[in-house]
Amino acid sequence: MNRWIYNDPLILDLTRLHQYRILGSCDGLICISRDILDLFLWNPTTRKLKKLPSSGINVSCEHDVDFSYGFGCCTDTDQCRIDYRVVEIVRKEHSCINRYYVSVYSLRSDSWKRIEEYPSIVFWDHSGKFVNRKLHWSAEDRVSDSKSTFFISSFDLVNETFGNVALPGPEGEFFYREVGCSGGNLCLFCYFENKTDVWVMKEYDVAESWTKIASIPTKDYEA
Repeated sequence: MNRWIYNDPLILDLTRLHQYRILGSCDGLICISRDILDLFLWNPTTRKLKKLPSSGINVSCEHDVDFSYGFGCCTDTDQCRIDYRVVEIVRKEHSCINRYYVSVYSLRSDSWKRIEEYPSIVFWDHSGKFVNRKLHWSAEDRVSDSKSTFFISSFDLVNETFGNVALPGPEGEFFYREVGCSGGNLCLFCYFENKTDVWVMKEYDVAESWTKIASIPTKDYEA
């Protein structure tokens, strides 16, 4: 049952909002989590709240599990209706091999469905960024113990398929990359030992349009 309730202070105490993690926002709706499997959609204007059903993933007996999420909206190509969707990516380690299980929640149907499984890709961002009707995460494909390929993984909410977005050209050894959004454009934060470079993709999915807009000096990186 697709049921919304008015904000119950016992469920969402606004004075303790720091205890919640914001996973994404779209059209005034905010997707938040209280723990890894406790997900809500919250409309702060109407003060209505919806707790999402479980995706069905079983992690009770797992010792090494990571979660990544994404939230956005799309238009149904058949009936031209807007739907809001949450993507859940669960990493489980099996015999030193990472496997990712991907599920998509539809607000219109109030249900989840499993769509993908990846054997080796690592998603670095906890929450994907919604740009151009797609979700984006910084990702790594560990080809071997000594070799990795870095890229931005995108997920099309309409076709429910993954793709890759090219990174800006390499500029030395970095510690970490994080995807962001600025003014409706995809952006990338590259963290180095003594600086952080900020890139913006001025034209979506055009690698040549990556533009460095800032290089911010930082203290030495501490792992």
